[in-house]
Amino acid sequence: MQQPWPEASLGEAHAPRRLPGVDHRVHVAPLRDIPELRLVQRVATSRALPQLLETHRHQGIEITFLERGRLEWCTDERTDQLCGGEVLVTWAGEVHGPAGGILGPCILHTLQLALWDAPQAGAAGFLGLPMPESMLLVHALRNLRSRHFAAPSGMAARLTRLLDCLDGRGRMTPVRARAMLLELLLAVVDASACGEEGRANSHLVTRALDLIDEHLTEPLEMSRLARDLGCSVSHLATRFRSEMGIPPAQYHLRRRIGEASRRLLSADSITEIAFDLGFASSQHFTTAFRRVTGMAPRQYRRSLSPAAAAPHHAVAR
Repeated sequence: MQQPWPEASLGEAHAPRRLPGVDHRVHVAPLRDIPELRLVQRVATSRALPQLLETHRHQGIEITFLERGRLEWCTDERTDQLCGGEVLVTWAGEVHGPAGGILGPCILHTLQLALWDAPQAGAAGFLGLPMPESMLLVHALRNLRSRHFAAPSGMAARLTRLLDCLDGRGRMTPVRARAMLLELLLAVVDASACGEEGRANSHLVTRALDLIDEHLTEPLEMSRLARDLGCSVSHLATRFRSEMGIPPAQYHLRRRIGEASRRLLSADSITEIAFDLGFASSQHFTTAFRRVTGMAPRQYRRSLSPAAAAPHHAVAR
C-alpha cells in the first residue's frame, strides 16, 4: 500500500486579499521540495487598486507577465510601459513595482524564483536538474538577452496550470510543478532571445502617442486625431487597442492622471493641477483621478511615502 505524501513536504498557501471586483490567487513558498519557487500569483481586477502591490525588493528574480491591460512598472533605473501580452523580468535586490503603488485594471501574473548554482539541502541543482544542466539554465536566466519582451505563446495558460497544480496538493504535485516550471522558464528564455526590448509600436500608433502627448491638456477628439493621422476612426481605435492594450481615450486619461500624480508630489494646489491639465473643475478632476487610481487626489497625496516621493524616471515606451 502506498504511503500518503508527507505533509511536511508541502508549504502553506497564502491567503489572498478578498477585495470586491478582484480575483486574486496566490501561493507563497508553496512546496518545500521546490525551495526555488518563492511565489506564484495572479491578480485580475476591473478597477484601480491603490497600494495592493507597493514598490518592493526581494532576493531572486521576478517574472512579471501582464496578460491584459497596461501598467507603468518602475525599477531602479527606469519606468517601463508594460502592455498586455508582455513580460518584464526584475533581478534580485532590484526595487520594482507599479508606479505610485497603483495597480490599474488588468490581469497580472507574478512568478518569483531563487536562483542558485550549487545544490541546496541535499538536492541536485536548480529545480532538481543535474548540475551541468542546472548551471546552463541558471546562467541563461541571469543573462537574458532582453528583460522586457513579448510573452511566449500560452504564457497565461502555463501560469494558470501551475496555480491549479499547487491548489491540488496531491502526491505528484512537486513532480508536476517542476515539469511546468521547466517548460515555462525555457519558453521565457527563448522569448527573451527572440524579442526586442518590449514590442515596437507601429508608425501609426507611435504618431498617435506623440499627438496625444503634445495635446495632453486638451480634450481628446478621435475624429480630429484620425484625420491628422490620415486614417479612419475605427482603424485607429482597433490598431491602438491592439498595440497598447487600452483604447485611446483611456490612454489619454491615464497619461493626464499620471502627470497629475507627479504634480501631487509638489506643493501645487489640487485646483491648480486640475486646471493646468485641462479638467473643467476640481470635482471633475477628483472623479477622474479616483476612477484611475482608486483614491482621491488628497488621499493620494497623504499616502505618499519618502520612497514614493522620489523623482520619477522617464517612461520608456
